[in-house]
Amino acid sequence: MRNISKYFFVLIGLLLLAACTNNSEEGAKEPHVKSVEASGLPAEKLAPESLEVILPDGVLGMSKKISSKGNPKMKGGAEVSMARLIYREEGKEVQFEIYDSGTIGNTMNSYLEWTAQTLEVNNEKLMEKTGTFEGFPSYEKYVKADKEAELHVLPSHRFELVLKGSNVTVEELKQALKTWGITNSIARLSQ
Repeated sequence: MRNISKYFFVLIGLLLLAACTNNSEEGAKEPHVKSVEASGLPAEKLAPESLEVILPDGVLGMSKKISSKGNPKMKGGAEVSMARLIYREEGKEVQFEIYDSGTIGNTMNSYLEWTAQTLEVNNEKLMEKTGTFEGFPSYEKYVKADKEAELHVLPSHRFELVLKGSNVTVEELKQALKTWGITNSIARLSQ
């Protein structure tokens, strides 16, 4: 009886090991997503003033009204650089933000992992989903009653683009980002 118990536990152990090995291989496969090559940039995060320079002068026919920049702390205490421009006109508002974590540390990796998760909600109150925007990992949200839209795009392991709007749709935010041009604008940082 003791020999049967030993073999039983060895068999269970091998089955568990095989199951874990199969899951880890599946989990290692990630969908191919695009990443902007930010060559020529220092490893440290850029100064907020450098980020602000590449933000657009206008969005969706609105000119910039307010700017802010700084080095906010993220969860876990990591400090990033941030620049934000706010555009307002006729009851509409769009905030356009860019964050830079530099290449030291893994600040944006948790965001990349989060956007790799499948999320899709669409009901009478809310539309929310993860996916890709022009090949980059993204997250979008629209609160229907409040007409509040949000679009997050991760063009590389160091940058995050965030557009938030009142009385605009996610599609309008996407159009603003297409007009700005992710790849060309990020490339301007290394000039």
